[in-house]
Amino acid sequence: MSLYVPRYIVSKEIDGYVYIVLEYIDGIGFDNIDLNNILLEDRLSICEALNSILDGLIEIDYSHNDIRLQNFMLREGRPVLFDFGYACKKNEIVSMLSTLSNEEKKQLNEYNRISYDKHNDAFSMFYVMKHINPSLLSNQKSIWESVNQRIGDL
Repeated sequence: MSLYVPRYIVSKEIDGYVYIVLEYIDGIGFDNIDLNNILLEDRLSICEALNSILDGLIEIDYSHNDIRLQNFMLREGRPVLFDFGYACKKNEIVSMLSTLSNEEKKQLNEYNRISYDKHNDAFSMFYVMKHINPSLLSNQKSIWESVNQRIGDL
């Protein structure tokens, strides 16, 4: 998982807000990638890495809660997930969501499937994967089945 997230530098609480400094990511945002310049084989590798990120979140019992194109960068051919501002332990989703304004919840639901009692990163990750590889269902069945199983378990 450490390949796919920025390295933690320092954090500090100021006026009730926690600020976290992560390493600089020298890469390109997923929302700015020209897919015509990425070979199908490389897109499949990226989707496999995205699946590993999802596995890593599940393994540590965390929910990112804001998986979307804008929160990924491509660094040396590997995806990097950042912006953990809404992340929490899976059993803390209810309390985390209760701290958000209706506007913040609306913004999160624009890109993600957020509910009070489920780990929904799989649903959001599927849409990121479909952007990177629009033919995901036809040429990478194992990844699709893995993500679909997690969506079905929700």
